[in-house]
Amino acid sequence: MKTIIILMWLLWYPTEQKFIIINDSLYKMPDVEVKKIKTTFQIMDTDVIKFNFDTCNCYTSLVEWIKIRGATRETLEVWSSYKVETNPQFMYDEKFVGMEYFYPSDIESITLLPIDKAISKFGCKGLNPIFILKLKKGKIIQNKPVGGIIIRRQS
Repeated sequence: MKTIIILMWLLWYPTEQKFIIINDSLYKMPDVEVKKIKTTFQIMDTDVIKFNFDTCNCYTSLVEWIKIRGATRETLEVWSSYKVETNPQFMYDEKFVGMEYFYPSDIESITLLPIDKAISKFGCKGLNPIFILKLKKGKIIQNKPVGGIIIRRQS
């Protein structure tokens, strides 16, 4: 009888969902799947970076970040159903801005802020890719929307 109860619990009890960053992409997957990934790729607890957030300001209190050097395109596709959509954020002069206030020809460079620095500095807002904009000399941010450009992340 104990066996049947345990089996029923395993089949119908919802597993805990965990937010995890694999390389630089955010996923929300069952804890069982996360453990399987860590075992398969021999990820030790010392190799996992944990980011704690204030739950009042974020949809999660904890995100784990692991780097998997042996992940192939096929491996990443297996996890694609767990991938969390993120919205790119843009910064200019240490402030978040909308891309629609820039003429594409005015932008000198767009640099991706590394995820660990983004999270350390901006909390859970840093789970989104944050791009740092640098304008050409003499160019300024516009006070009215001018159209802007769209940046898509390659995965």
